[in-house]
Amino acid sequence: MTNAEFVDAVAKKGNFIFCLSWFEQYFTSDVSDEEIGIIMRAVRKYCETGETIDLNDRGLNVILKTICIGIWKTTESYIETCDRRRQAGSKGGTKKAENQRGQNNHIETTFIQDDEVSDEQFSEHFARLRYDALLNP
Repeated sequence: MTNAEFVDAVAKKGNFIFCLSWFEQYFTSDVSDEEIGIIMRAVRKYCETGETIDLNDRGLNVILKTICIGIWKTTESYIETCDRRRQAGSKGGTKKAENQRGQNNHIETTFIQDDEVSDEQFSEHFARLRYDALLNP
C-alpha cells in the first residue's frame, strides 16, 4: 500500500482505528497530557498526509511512529477485507448456491398411516420438509 492509498482509505472511511491498548502501552505516567495532545495532533496529520512529522523529542517520535505503524496495519487490513468482500460479492453467492444444490438435490417422500404418527412427529417431519423445500426451491 502506498501513502496515497493509505490517505485515500482513511479519507474514504472518514476514520481510523486507534487501539485502546496503545494508551496503556505508550501513554504511561511519564507522558504528560500536553505531550499526548501533541502526539494525537501528529497522528491526525499522519492520517491526512501519510507522512510523520518530527516532534523534536526522541521519545515522542518513537511513540508516534509506533502508533502510525499500527494505524497503517489496521488500515491495510481493512482494505484487504474490503477487497475480499468485494470479490466474493461479485460472484453473487454462486458457490453457496452450488453447495446447497449439490448436497440436497433430492426430495424425500414418505407415506404413512394417520394413526401411526403422533402430532409431534408430524410437526417435526413437516418442519423438515419445509426446511428442505427452502434450500431447494
